[in-house]
Amino acid sequence: MASFYPDQKEDPIISSWISSDGHYAFVEFRSAEEANKGLQLDKMNIMGQTLKVGRPKTFQGNFGMMDTGA
Repeated sequence: MASFYPDQKEDPIISSWISSDGHYAFVEFRSAEEANKGLQLDKMNIMGQTLKVGRPKTFQGNFGMMDTGA
């Protein structure tokens, strides 16, 4: 997989899972900062489809994450 950030050698994604119907996925980031950057992909249009990106429904606390309104 290509790096999310071209200037970094390591990928910020630790793990990912995509549902069998392809309608949702879970992604685990290496750090809170990188997760916040991933949240910025919300509402981005890719190949005619709008991404919906947000925290899990069970997310509690901020653990160093900035409030992005997601």
